[in-house]
Parts: sequence; C-alpha cells; structure tokens
Amino acid sequence: MRAAFPMYRHDRVVAACLGGVAVSLLLVGVISGTFIRHVIQVVPALVVLAAVAKRRAWGPFVATPIFAWWLFIMVLIWLYVAGVPMFFTGSFSVAEIMLTVFIGLSCGFGLLSSVRAQPTVGIVGRVSALAAFGVLQLVCMFVSFLPPFANR
Repeated sequence: MRAAFPMYRHDRVVAACLGGVAVSLLLVGVISGTFIRHVIQVVPALVVLAAVAKRRAWGPFVATPIFAWWLFIMVLIWLYVAGVPMFFTGSFSVAEIMLTVFIGLSCGFGLLSSVRAQPTVGIVGRVSALAAFGVLQLVCMFVSFLPPFANR
C-alpha cells in the first residue's frame, strides 16, 4: 500500500543519489575485489532507497545519516590520497578515485535534498529514524570489516 503523498522533486533527487552511492560502492567492490564487503556496506542505502521508492514519508529524511556517513568517508579517502596521514593503507586506483568523486557528489546533492524534504513524521519519529539508520550504517560498516567478509 502506498503512502498518500506524491513523489516530490526532493524525493526523486534523494532516490537518484542513493542509487548513485549504492552502485558506485558496488563498483568499488568489484574493482577492489571486496564485493561482499561493499554489499554489506550498502544495505542501509538500499533500505532507504526502497522506502523512498515506496513513497514512505520518512524515506527521504532518513537518507541524511547515510549521505553524511559516506561523504565523511570520501573526504577521509581524499585526504589520504592527498598525502595526509590517515588510518587507511594501500593505494587507490584511478577508477576508485573517480568513483569516490561521484559518491561525494551524490552525497552532497542527496544531503541537500534530504534536508529539504518535508517529513510528515513527528519530531520523535524523525529523531528515532535518524538514529536508527545512523546506527544501522555503522553496524553494517563494522560487520563488513569482520574477518569473514573483510577481503571478499
């Protein structure tokens, strides 16, 4: 059953940006040979994308922590590539760096649109949903680095 509101421009931008982030991260997984790790990492983005596609009132709004997280990670990668000492190791291929730029742009536009989306959910629901999806993203990131998945 669909929610009783049409898909607005901000919703479409959020959906496109979530799709861009998910596909780009999966491509990074293919290029780097860590596809399973990246599948685990994109689960929250795909859940929110499904919510936005089903026109759930909270969908665009809860994309905020997903976009913020991945933008933060992309900035850390760019700093590492620029020579700023970080906890990252190894090297990034040109294709991976180009994908980080696309992910960063998707996150930036998605973040702006998700903040501009007008949720019809009350403040308690919004805070709860934001916290839940922020925690879900962190848990998925942590799980993706566990030994069974780390190099797959």
